[in-house]
Amino acid sequence: LREGSKTTKGGLREPDGSNRGISFTTSALSTPINHQHQGSNKMIIDFHTHAFSEKIAQRAIESLEATAGVPACTRGTIEELLDVALRCGVTKSVLLPVATKPTQHTVVNNWAKLVQDTYPDKIFAFGSVHPDAIGVLEEIERIKEMGLYGVKLGIETMGKVNQLGTLDEVLELCTLDETVVPVLV
Repeated sequence: LREGSKTTKGGLREPDGSNRGISFTTSALSTPINHQHQGSNKMIIDFHTHAFSEKIAQRAIESLEATAGVPACTRGTIEELLDVALRCGVTKSVLLPVATKPTQHTVVNNWAKLVQDTYPDKIFAFGSVHPDAIGVLEEIERIKEMGLYGVKLGIETMGKVNQLGTLDEVLELCTLDETVVPVLV
């Protein structure tokens, strides 16, 4: 974060109070933590993680660094996410991929399913739909059929002016399917 910037529940606030539309989530990335319960049956779940396929990880991280003005802590691959999780004592990670373009949700969701199937004891993967995509209802149904744990709407990365879209857009998305429930993270 730049000097004078403040994080808020709604994202990054500039010193002048403006919101750049970038949300941050606290994550234990750099320093392993000393768990008094190591060896016990307690589970630590990181409920908000992102990673990218090897094919796009470098470009995605470079784009995020440029947008946020903050260097990334990792290269953005699933393998590195799992390595950091292990070093920090995280038992499971909730993977929240985001379809940033209307044409991406099928590829993004296929990759999320592959990751979940490859690391079933370490990853709970969500799917993603873009609100401007064709076939959103069908893709939500496919996400359920694939056994993904939910749907991530990264509105702030989908070309929306603010992080949630308009209230009407959010409410409309919540009526698409009885399993679509808004959760603000």
